[in-house]
Amino acid sequence: MNNTLLRKGPQSYKIVVVGDSFVGKTCLIESYLTRQMPKHYEITVMERYFENITVDGQDYHMTIWDTVSGADYERLRSVLYDGADCIFICYAVNRRESFTNAASYWFPEVRKSCPMVPVIFIATKIDLRDEDLKCVSYREGKMLKKNLNAAKLVECSALWGIGLQKAFLKAIRTLPIQEKCKVS
Repeated sequence: MNNTLLRKGPQSYKIVVVGDSFVGKTCLIESYLTRQMPKHYEITVMERYFENITVDGQDYHMTIWDTVSGADYERLRSVLYDGADCIFICYAVNRRESFTNAASYWFPEVRKSCPMVPVIFIATKIDLRDEDLKCVSYREGKMLKKNLNAAKLVECSALWGIGLQKAFLKAIRTLPIQEKCKVS
């Protein structure tokens, strides 16, 4: 029997968004949900958002967790990883240190708690590439994805509204090949 016929209502899906401070995690989420750039920025400790989405004819109820960066909050983030279906690790293309930290800090933290959950690297603020030649290139992002065996790389700009929907669609489409994070 076809399993899709047995489903009742939308399938729940949890995405946890991590990365250095000021890489655009909150703008990514809020711009995706509201289809416009937030007018005011408030520092986020932990924020939960909800969105219903239909992908390939299947309804999903997404819970998106916006997290705070910093080692002081590692234990709190580890609680959020529990039950995650996908992790977004964000870096800002105009902040090379955030790109380095995506590989050296965030990826190991995520893999420690969620070794089998898909990771999608999210390159934010691509609208700033034209202004700064020292920005992280698309090619560098692709190499990071390949070297760490991440599921995807998505480039986006909350300001321009580019790549936002693509990021969440790619997250949902990792569903058939993933398993939920179980933090012990």
